[in-house]
Amino acid sequence: MKKTLKNNTVQIEQTNTTGVTKLQRIWYLFRLQMSEKFKNTTSIRGILYGTVFKIIAIAIVAFVIYFLLRYFNGQGSLNLDEDVLSVFICLFFVVSLISALATINNFMYKASDNEFLFSMPVANDEVYLSKFLIVCLQEVKSSFTLLLPFFIGFGLAIAKPAMFTSCMSLDAGFIIFAILLILFMPLLTVGIAMLLSVALRFIIDLIKKNWITTIIYYIVLLVAVILLFYFLMNAIIGSVNFLNNFFALMGTIKTFLANFNDSTWLFGFIAGILGGEYLNFLYLFLASAVIFVASYFAIKPFYFKMVLSPKQAGHSKLKVKQAYDQSKPFASMIKKEAILLFQGSEFFKSFSMAVIAPFAILFTNTLLTSLEVSNTGKSLIIGANFMMMAILMLIGCIYVAKSISSEGKNLYIQKINPQGFERFAMLKMFVNFLVIAVSLLVCVIIAGLMNHFDFGVCAVMYLSILILSMGHIILSFRYEMAKPLLDWHDEAEVKNNKNITKSTVVGLVVGLIFGVFALKFFYLAPIWRACLWLMILACVYFVFNLRTLITRFNYYKKRIEG
Repeated sequence: MKKTLKNNTVQIEQTNTTGVTKLQRIWYLFRLQMSEKFKNTTSIRGILYGTVFKIIAIAIVAFVIYFLLRYFNGQGSLNLDEDVLSVFICLFFVVSLISALATINNFMYKASDNEFLFSMPVANDEVYLSKFLIVCLQEVKSSFTLLLPFFIGFGLAIAKPAMFTSCMSLDAGFIIFAILLILFMPLLTVGIAMLLSVALRFIIDLIKKNWITTIIYYIVLLVAVILLFYFLMNAIIGSVNFLNNFFALMGTIKTFLANFNDSTWLFGFIAGILGGEYLNFLYLFLASAVIFVASYFAIKPFYFKMVLSPKQAGHSKLKVKQAYDQSKPFASMIKKEAILLFQGSEFFKSFSMAVIAPFAILFTNTLLTSLEVSNTGKSLIIGANFMMMAILMLIGCIYVAKSISSEGKNLYIQKINPQGFERFAMLKMFVNFLVIAVSLLVCVIIAGLMNHFDFGVCAVMYLSILILSMGHIILSFRYEMAKPLLDWHDEAEVKNNKNITKSTVVGLVVGLIFGVFALKFFYLAPIWRACLWLMILACVYFVFNLRTLITRFNYYKKRIEG
């Protein structure tokens, strides 16, 4: 008997299921899922390029870490000891835990192959074990990517201390236990992530019962994270004028490191392993193994209940149908698009820059407000905010730049859609525009409150950049209409769409040019005149791209539908 998963080249061949051992069945399941997960890297050239790229990336990151550690160690205020190491291990643990939760959620609970695998002539426990092992392997890979460059950079830095004797040294013990930590710390993160995954899935399912509550949840979460980031920035940067009091800042960081190590026992305990307390590794390994095994057995019944329970599909379809009947057609299309966007991580894949933008503006303005500037400097700060927001918004149009390609061969449905291709185009551009409008509003509010900008400046900043962004959305959609990628078999091909690269590069260039004009206008002219010129530039860019799209729309439409 032969079964395949999505035309995968790996096949499970079973001529006599009773003659296949449990271990063999688990191995078959493991191979099937692994080859499906990494099927885009099966070519020798792809594997070679990927390996070389990772080696170069690890080397660059390791060098940067080495340079920074050596530089700060050479200032005499900081020593490369367990305090520094514990902070980096904490950061790794948090990133690894988030990564493990995302992997468990996407690969175990929401995997598209769940129905296929559980319908095979294998035990449910065997499917669960195979998925559990793949999650562990994925986290070991993430651990290797995250920890290896840091351990290399840290090890090289303590091998040749700059001016002061380091509290740690690079020896055989450091190298051996650094490798062991890379291999076995995922046991702890996967175990904790598995225990948290049930609560996470329950919360996600509760939030996603209604698409309105989902949007509200993401907005509240974004505001909460921005406020947290703001308080952290003020605590680190706002309390010390780092340009004039560099050594005072180093002293503050040193005190923070010492307090952090004392208050977070676990990370200091792990850092002690590399400092020569090798017995700590045995305790860490035993505790991690206990948590790992306990999570495996504790989560199993909840996992089966969540994955194998009926989805009440009929009830969901009824709700969608009622919503469509009670709403206008275009409003229903927007609701459907919102539901698809907020399922899984699609929103963050398409609009990651819109999410990052408020934090970038907050961080930049926190640095700028720590400086003492003249009136001319204040005008340049306005121009700098124009530049940053323009760049961030314009390179955030990847959603519309892949809008047609993401439909793939299913685009034929638009031929029988009573709304027509015009409504489809309006929908894609409107969604991208709406997200950028919200993100830009948050950015302008942050910049205005932190720098005490006048309302008129904030209004012109918002409107001019919004008009500029709308012009670039139209341009990006025109790129997509001109050369859509419709004949694809894997989503990775859509992610590598040349239209996305083209939209991003042009957006970066246009944003830089707009920003340079902003800096020049605010430096030479009064604020009101600079705002007027920037509004005119934005309108010219918008009108030119809109006129070009209208002129060529029918031609592109016939090519796509023909």
